[in-house]
Amino acid sequence: GRPVEIQRMVDAIKAARERVGPDGTVMFDAHCAVPPATLIQLAAALKAYEVLFIEEPAVPGNIEVFKRLKQAIDIPLATGERDRTIWEFVPYLHERAVDVLQPDVAHCGGITAMKKIAVLAEAYQVPLAPHCTTSPLGATASLSVGASVPLLLIHETAPGALQWGEQFMN
Repeated sequence: GRPVEIQRMVDAIKAARERVGPDGTVMFDAHCAVPPATLIQLAAALKAYEVLFIEEPAVPGNIEVFKRLKQAIDIPLATGERDRTIWEFVPYLHERAVDVLQPDVAHCGGITAMKKIAVLAEAYQVPLAPHCTTSPLGATASLSVGASVPLLLIHETAPGALQWGEQFMN
C-alpha cells in the first residue's frame, strides 16, 4: 500500500485510542480488504496504540495467508464472523494461524454449534470474541453462549443495527 493510505489508517487508530484513553479497547477491522504486505506495514505502525486485535486480516479460509500474517505481525489476529461451520474453524486452530475466534451465532449454526466452536477454541487456548449484529434475540443467544465461555475476550455487537428489534422488547 501507499504510505499515505497506511498513514490514514494509523491516524484513525490513533484518534480512536485518544478518544477511549489508555483503559479503552481499540480494535482494527481490516475487513479482508487490506493486502497482506500493507497489513504487515500497518501493524508495525500500530504497535504504539495497543490494539487488542486486527479483525479479518484475510479472506476466510485462506490459511496460508493467515499463517504468513501471523508470522509477521505482533498484534493478535481475529477472524470467524464469516465462517459457517465448526469445520471452517478447525484449520485456524490446527495451524495456529489466529489468536481470537469470532463466531457469529446466527451464521455458524446456532447456540449449540457456537458452544462447540468455543470448546474447540478452549482446547487450543484461543479466546472468543463473538460477533453478532443480527437482532436483540441473536444478541441474547450469543451472550448466553459467551457467558459459558471461560476464555471470553469481548463481545461484538452493533447497537445501531439492533434498534429495529428493540420495539419487540418492551
